[in-house]
Amino acid sequence: MTAFLRQEVRTLLRTRRTKIIAVVICYALLVFPIAMKRPPQSMVDLAGEWFDGDGSFTLFMFAYLDLSMNKVSMFAGIILVGGIVADERARGELPLLWSKPITRSRYFLVRLTGAVGVFAGIYITATLIGTVYYPSQVSGFDPAIYLGMATVHLFAAGYAVTLAGTMGVLLGRKIPAMLVSLLLLGTFVGVAFLPFYTDSPWLGWLNPFYHGVSLIGQMTTFTPADMLAPIAALLAFHIATAALGAWKVSREEQ
Repeated sequence: MTAFLRQEVRTLLRTRRTKIIAVVICYALLVFPIAMKRPPQSMVDLAGEWFDGDGSFTLFMFAYLDLSMNKVSMFAGIILVGGIVADERARGELPLLWSKPITRSRYFLVRLTGAVGVFAGIYITATLIGTVYYPSQVSGFDPAIYLGMATVHLFAAGYAVTLAGTMGVLLGRKIPAMLVSLLLLGTFVGVAFLPFYTDSPWLGWLNPFYHGVSLIGQMTTFTPADMLAPIAALLAFHIATAALGAWKVSREEQ
């Protein structure tokens, strides 16, 4: 299983879609501060009212997580794993795959884990680049806050991969699975900050992307211990969704 996982990671790293995702994420990271150089004062004031911390840096983190990383992650997950099992079915390879000494559910989980791992590697690399690049570009930039929030958000961004991969096996066909994934992820991302606007945290309990950005409500006060609850919630989303996909693929017919 470990050898299969290593092979899957190496295969993904060589694909064009992985390279495109890496370029898009890094481009968004580098260009984003330019677009946020002179935000309207009204937006800065609103960010200070809705969230916690200094208005300009808070607005930057809100826009960075919502407009940049959430949107990029949503499409990256769909592109990276939208065709797990569905592609093999279209090529007529399933009978051969199911004849190998590996269970169907394990095959799915290894491929999904490899994709999540590759995406996490790209995300972490981009985040570390931002730690070096942003202090000279963003007024009031705090690397500790940025890294803490990005660490939690990583698990939400990675959930886009888990959900897209699971939809691929639940629906069985690539295009419908990608469209449904886009609809679900778009909804999650679109309402991720709704609990802050309405001052109703319960509205985000079933939204993984809310948990990914929840620390923005306590930017200046959160500690490493405060990161554990949203990470635990996100891990639960990953496990439940992946388990559903593993169960479905275990019942696949040849």
